[in-house]
Amino acid sequence: MTDANKPLNQLNDSATLLANELQRLEWDRKKSLEQRAITVITTSGTLVTLIFALTSVISKGRTFANIVRAERIPLQTSLWLFVAASVLALVTNTPLLYRGLRTRYVLSLKEDRDPEVNIVDAQVMVLHSQRVQNSLKSWFLFLAVCAEVAAIFFLAWTAFRILGKA
Repeated sequence: MTDANKPLNQLNDSATLLANELQRLEWDRKKSLEQRAITVITTSGTLVTLIFALTSVISKGRTFANIVRAERIPLQTSLWLFVAASVLALVTNTPLLYRGLRTRYVLSLKEDRDPEVNIVDAQVMVLHSQRVQNSLKSWFLFLAVCAEVAAIFFLAWTAFRILGKA
């Protein structure tokens, strides 16, 4: 290695280290998003069970047909919102959104370029893909949490209306 190439090689080493660290951070972010989505799925399942228990209590005290529309609609709305929250959380955990390097890209790498530059370019491409996918996952998770919060609101509203009549 000549002294003229030394700064370029140091720059390539630094870029490779940076790209590796950024990729590691994106994978950590992915895992964190997916763990939060599992929490949404778990709480939605638990709260759907609560809806069925509430419905069971109501139907034992009086016939289900006696539940007025003002009680039935928010109860059904909360059930559908919990289902939506679970589906959105499952979408958050979809692993198919992540992809590595495409074969076409690897074949297009220029042999006349420094191999380390090709590696850094490839790492940056994968990092960009990871960031885009993590951004999508975070939006799905946000929507799942919003649906769950809305479902809890409708469930509480229905419970207060029903219990207020008891």
